Amino acid sequence: MPIPKNLREEFKDKEFAHAYADEFLNVYIATQIKVLREQHKLSQEELAELTGMKQERISVLENVDYSSWSINTLRKLAKAFDVTLRVTFETFGRGVSEMKNLNRLALERVSREQEIEWEEKAEKWTHALLAGKSSSANVVKENLLRNKGSTINTANTTVSSMASVTGELIHPQIPSDLETASTPIQIN
Repeated sequence: MPIPKNLREEFKDKEFAHAYADEFLNVYIATQIKVLREQHKLSQEELAELTGMKQERISVLENVDYSSWSINTLRKLAKAFDVTLRVTFETFGRGVSEMKNLNRLALERVSREQEIEWEEKAEKWTHALLAGKSSSANVVKENLLRNKGSTINTANTTVSSMASVTGELIHPQIPSDLETASTPIQIN
């Protein structure tokens, strides 16, 4: 992803570019910790207990001005949220792209158990679809065949049809309350 035109001149200054990226990293990590804690309906005290930390430490970790991140601390948090920790080196362009897309929905993650549950439901639905056991299976199958030239249309039709057949949300990143996706993130 390219660096946006409005930042290219400033990013020619290496110190500025790295300070900008570091600041975003701190905001991103602190905000995601808070979003995940709220998503799991945990208080700071409850999260502290799950991680073996003190409530005051959780409060510090949720502060966007904090910058002394430890991989071990982040691993403890990942385990408490039942997700995996991923650390990666990125280009500045990709980092800026993530900054533009920072919102609650982009920071939420499903737990390992939820992920497995949804995969099993999707697998059962797929078997029912292929066996023609679902009342809407033939409609979905016809849509897939009719739209086979267009991957995007096929995927959208399949997801819409699967949701209408099962009556359930099947994509782990889609919130059950669409207002959640547009809820602004409060940064302290």
